[in-house]
Amino acid sequence: MGFIPHTDQDRQEMLAKIGVERVSDLFHDIPPAKSYVDFDLPEPLSEMEASWELGGLATVNINADEYACFLGYEIHALHANDKHNHRGQRCINGSIGLRVPKRVIHDLCLKYMRRGKPYHLMQRTNDSVYSIMAQYQTEYRGVVQYYRLAYNLHQLGRLKWVIQQSLVCTLSKKLKISKAQVYSRYKTTHQNEHGTYKVLEAKLNREAGKTPLTARFGGIPLRYNKCASINDAPTTPIWSGRSELVERLLAQECELCGATNNIEVHHIRKLADLERHGQTNLPQWVRQMATRRRKTLVVCRSCHHDIQYGRYDGPKLST
Repeated sequence: MGFIPHTDQDRQEMLAKIGVERVSDLFHDIPPAKSYVDFDLPEPLSEMEASWELGGLATVNINADEYACFLGYEIHALHANDKHNHRGQRCINGSIGLRVPKRVIHDLCLKYMRRGKPYHLMQRTNDSVYSIMAQYQTEYRGVVQYYRLAYNLHQLGRLKWVIQQSLVCTLSKKLKISKAQVYSRYKTTHQNEHGTYKVLEAKLNREAGKTPLTARFGGIPLRYNKCASINDAPTTPIWSGRSELVERLLAQECELCGATNNIEVHHIRKLADLERHGQTNLPQWVRQMATRRRKTLVVCRSCHHDIQYGRYDGPKLST
């Protein structure tokens, strides 16, 4: 038997109580343009199909009795009857274990991927090879060191592969060479207290009497250490005493043509001024400043005049 919530007489009594004649009068104040919204909804499902769909979504949720999240870790009680101590007693059951959440690994990988594959980061191609490799290594080391207490730390091997592929793609894009040539140029081995590792290594030569700076990607063991200590206290800032702009000025070199005389600074009010509506082919200096998110450009007087009068579209910024 069908269920009817209200009879016609009930509806008329409610409308009379409100003071309207028809149900449509209740929506009289709504503008016609807002009275109907076309929602992009999928086709309706049957009761059984809807049950299957909701059941599949429910399996994604984690049972709070099994896992709890705290400071980015998954925390749960361990249970393994095959783990025994030297006396033959079970030693794992009931202990607290820490895990790296799968969602964390997935989200971190997405930062270096596009369309499901590792991809180059275009904003980093304007930096030197040394800086690019050092930044990738710093980001990867920070994640590994934070999750050093997780017993499934080895699962970060997936993240290492994605970051390394993104690094190689970025270097390939910057140097305009193939990925195989990047490996051939920078691949080497590095030995530390944990063993010998295959790494990517870049060196930055300095003036005479100083050893070159070395940046490596890799060489970090994915070994679980339950006694590791995490120091998340803020570090003391280290100030060089000079800003980046001052150091670029002291270099006395034009960042466009390499000239070393009559050095000036081209400055814009805000980065939004670089976006010129209706203009597709932007000058090279505009594209470089927008890519590097920089409002200043150290140039010589000749290049500065060309920029001011819209005549410059020469070589790209030196790195």
